[in-house]
Amino acid sequence: MDVSPEMTPPSTIVRNWFARVDTRDQNVSKRTRRKFHRCPAVAEAFTRLELLALLAAFALLTFVAFPLLAGTRSGANRATCVNNLSRIGRAFSMWASDHGQRFPCEVEYPEGTRHHPEGLQNNVWFQFAYLSNELATADMLACPSDAVAKPAKDFSSDPAGGLLSPSFRNLAISYFVAHPFVEDGRLVLAGDRNLDGFLITQCSYFNGVRYFRSRHLGHPKWSADLHGFTGNLLFVDGSVEQPDNASLRDDLTTPGVWHFISPR
Repeated sequence: MDVSPEMTPPSTIVRNWFARVDTRDQNVSKRTRRKFHRCPAVAEAFTRLELLALLAAFALLTFVAFPLLAGTRSGANRATCVNNLSRIGRAFSMWASDHGQRFPCEVEYPEGTRHHPEGLQNNVWFQFAYLSNELATADMLACPSDAVAKPAKDFSSDPAGGLLSPSFRNLAISYFVAHPFVEDGRLVLAGDRNLDGFLITQCSYFNGVRYFRSRHLGHPKWSADLHGFTGNLLFVDGSVEQPDNASLRDDLTTPGVWHFISPR
């Protein structure tokens, strides 16, 4: 059949359509490139001056923020320490209520710690071991601010973390223990180990542990070992206070013989 000159073959129509699409894509691409080239140039790197300014700003922020972060951490550690002593106070009170209102140091061995045949009553860990049921956990005997403390996991003799293991014992404790009379609520029962400045009338060492007795407390003060020349005291009535050095002398001048056992 003859094809009229006015009629365009289908194949030609298809080719023409693809050619028009191609042309549109190229035009769009050119317009896009023209718009891209009109965009302002972006700097590829800091100049030396900008880098120095950035480092100076970073150093200033570090200088300002570090004391704030350190203070926050110190405050959190202090709060944990107060909570530890509060729990120790409740444990002593519970133990005393089951033993005629007497503390372990006032009850004869083996029911209590008094007059142990090998002198173990002169060790803080031995006193706290008698509170194992009341305390339940041993790790709270270490203050988080005590860099040399080695917290125990429990009250067993397990070398891997037991308080009664020679690898732990006093090393796991950050608090001293006093031997007061339970009926006097304002006597000190325990406190942070960084207590110093006594006039000692009798002092002895047993297995490297300080054990001292004083009738006349001279100028007790806090050392910087735990909380930066401050500390916490636990009283027989269960209260925990944070006296400064001036108030500390008032708290520790109650007449009578004081026995303090310090872990180190």
